[in-house]
Amino acid sequence: MSVYTTRSEHLEVHIGDVKCSVRVHHHKQPFAWLENSGIPSLPVPTLQATCDRYLKAVAPLLSADEKKYTESVIGEFLRDENQESSSLQRELVDLVAQENDSKSYVEGFWDTMYLEIRGQLPVHVNPFLMLREDEHACTRSRRAARLTACALRFYVKVLTEELPQDYERRTPLCMTQYGRLFATARVPRARRDLLLSFSGTRHIVVLHRDRLYALLVLDDQHRPLYSEQQLEVVFRDLGEYAERLPSVPSISALTGDERDRWASVRVALQKHSEQNADSLAVIDSAIFLVCLEDTVPSTITEAGSLMMHNRNGQNRWFDKSVQFVIFPDGCAGINMEHTPIDGHTLLILMTHCYEESIALGKFGSQTTSETHPTSVHRPPITELRFDLSPELMHSIETAQAALRLLITQVDLEFLHFTSFGKNGIVKHKMSPDGFVQMCFQLAHYRLTGTVVSTYESANTKQFRHGRTETVRSVSDDSVRLCAEWKHSSSARRSQLLRTAVQSHAALMRQCKDGMGVDRHLYVLGWLARQREQRRAGYRMPRLFEDPALQRLTASRLSTSNCGGRAIASFGFGAVVPDGLGIGYVIEPNELRITVSSFTSMAASFCQQLRIVLDEVMHSLDTARHTHTTQISAKL
Repeated sequence: MSVYTTRSEHLEVHIGDVKCSVRVHHHKQPFAWLENSGIPSLPVPTLQATCDRYLKAVAPLLSADEKKYTESVIGEFLRDENQESSSLQRELVDLVAQENDSKSYVEGFWDTMYLEIRGQLPVHVNPFLMLREDEHACTRSRRAARLTACALRFYVKVLTEELPQDYERRTPLCMTQYGRLFATARVPRARRDLLLSFSGTRHIVVLHRDRLYALLVLDDQHRPLYSEQQLEVVFRDLGEYAERLPSVPSISALTGDERDRWASVRVALQKHSEQNADSLAVIDSAIFLVCLEDTVPSTITEAGSLMMHNRNGQNRWFDKSVQFVIFPDGCAGINMEHTPIDGHTLLILMTHCYEESIALGKFGSQTTSETHPTSVHRPPITELRFDLSPELMHSIETAQAALRLLITQVDLEFLHFTSFGKNGIVKHKMSPDGFVQMCFQLAHYRLTGTVVSTYESANTKQFRHGRTETVRSVSDDSVRLCAEWKHSSSARRSQLLRTAVQSHAALMRQCKDGMGVDRHLYVLGWLARQREQRRAGYRMPRLFEDPALQRLTASRLSTSNCGGRAIASFGFGAVVPDGLGIGYVIEPNELRITVSSFTSMAASFCQQLRIVLDEVMHSLDTARHTHTTQISAKL
């Protein structure tokens, strides 16, 4: 029985009659080859630069009096009369030096932020990404087999050091997140969870009707044991077999409970039976999960809800970094535990799976030479069993009740906008992302009459162990756009929009270069709070207690652009009770936008956003036509 008590350990897991030895990595990179010393470290900004950018970011959200107060707080912090701010900055720089510039200064603090979240993972932490349809894999068993085989080929490339270098244009990107993409689990603990990755893993776990099954898929030389045809037989027969079985308690629902409660229950589950502990170890160490669903979603909105939380939170293992979710009609996607990886990393995997699947064409085009020869026509699959006491049964019921309460509060809507996409925006020589962001601002302003703090994630993987930085999309220019739009001419609207989009593009470039606001202030604030806990009479710098900073970081609009050829939709929960979570995909000729809320505002926002998008493009077209006509008249 393993409870992961040491920093590094070997673990034996049993998949049927096969005993597999895997190594456990605690918060560490399992694959050293993914470290690229040629990629620069994330720079630590100066205090002056961060404070200047902070004031610029927060000022549009403040009244004149609030801004004056915040300016005084920033001035006090920079004057540093008691040398506290410079001391915090030196501590941060020293921490970076101790790591020999081997990772991002944000990384450890970022992991801590995620792992100390005590709420529920579904909705609040785990996003979902839905794949486009594959006309050659339009049944559950066929799509499951195809995605499993494609994902395993990607995983083997990580194992064998054959994964090609990622680039953004000509800039190489850090690839260390691939080491925590597969065979990774978030294990609940009181106050702070563990993040574990496993090397040597050779199995996957399938979840269907709340029953869990382990399937050995690689041999000890990292070669696939079975063809896609054989995997299809497994998934098809498993579905037919499960239909004849009685229902079982939903062990997986426990992973959707509050973390401290799940931590306590997991300890009790392990102590109750060695079989329970062994089953949990098999799940934790699995390369990934495949969740087979019985419900056919009638709309993409319903599919998104099922991807996010499955209405009842069951038939998901929210602790796993990657779990494929597959419906009877072949609709499929991934629910992702966010701690170890960001959307860009998962997008690369999904694009690989989708494009390889499409390229293979009709099922059966895979050659048998791609698999290790086996005489087994139908691969053996082993059910993972649990012994449950009355107290553990009650814990499952408690988790299910908590999930039902959460899910009834979530409102999810999908906007499929087909009037134009990237191509229509680019013809007006604007950044498509900046254009969409400003339309979010206009739509929200139309609905509420207010400008609120907005979060957009910027990828910083051009730096070693880079994660994301926050683009604060609200600016003086975006506020002016919202305030003047209604009563302005098309020419003036075009000018206002261009200026706001240009400001957004400049801010995006700053953030991608590691020169944002949120991450630096977050780390300095964390260090200050640690000092407050250790030192009696410690005086917290007023900057970190300023209501303005709290207003900025309470993102009422939390947005993320995760576009790609493979993605049909992308969504996540709002991060504050009165906010919106907006995941969007910008395609050449369409926009796909998923909006969530806890206030039933998602539908009205989508409705208003559709109006705004059409109106903004009409204003741009009118302004350009008028300008062209005026030039022609002069000629």
